[in-house]
Amino acid sequence: MSGFASLFKRWRNTFDASAEEAELGVELNPLVQIYYFGSFNPVHVGHLKVAQEALATFASQGFEEVVFVPSPKPPNKMQALLKKEYPMMPLPMRLRLLQDAIDDIGAGNTLKVLALEKEQGNPQKATYTAETLQHYFADFLRDAPEQKLFLLMGEETLETLPTWKDAPWLMAHVHCVVMPRPSHQSLYKSIKTQVLLEERYGLSLSRLKPEATFPMNATSLRSNKASHEAWLTPTVAKNF
Repeated sequence: MSGFASLFKRWRNTFDASAEEAELGVELNPLVQIYYFGSFNPVHVGHLKVAQEALATFASQGFEEVVFVPSPKPPNKMQALLKKEYPMMPLPMRLRLLQDAIDDIGAGNTLKVLALEKEQGNPQKATYTAETLQHYFADFLRDAPEQKLFLLMGEETLETLPTWKDAPWLMAHVHCVVMPRPSHQSLYKSIKTQVLLEERYGLSLSRLKPEATFPMNATSLRSNKASHEAWLTPTVAKNF
């Protein structure tokens, strides 16, 4: 059995054998919430630390929560998913592990999990951040056009923004909270991209301090859990 098939079978069996997924819901309030979209496949300590750093940075502006929004089928991974080259855990399992990780560190008052994005009826259809934001925040943005939706993302994600679906709309309505990456190939390139996006699209952006960096990534965890288990909270390490 291939590595992909083995991983997916284990995850699927774990999910099927577990109790029905608890309903995860959070009241939306973009005036106090920062939204963190991603695969979280799996969630690790780095994700939690950078979310807490973002809150510490923006607490003075009234932000009280970071909301994790796992994507069912991220556009940048669709080709690999369709070819079965990328082992993506079922969405309910990723939601549950996120909640487990938050509970493990006792951060339930400030870190939340929200299933804003659902599995599509068409298995070949990706989920797009802009469509999700337009769906849930259209009234908010219409009534408060001066307000921005705060999104937490990595430097490598920032550089891809112009290629995203409805990119001009997205960059007009969000404030990007960018986390530095120690492994990122060029800070100069990232800053150059930032200036370009600010000038061309009017993108609003701020960067977290270098202390918010984390060297771990989910790919390394999936390929060698034993070597990187310290990056998983206890419950996630047990169930991943």
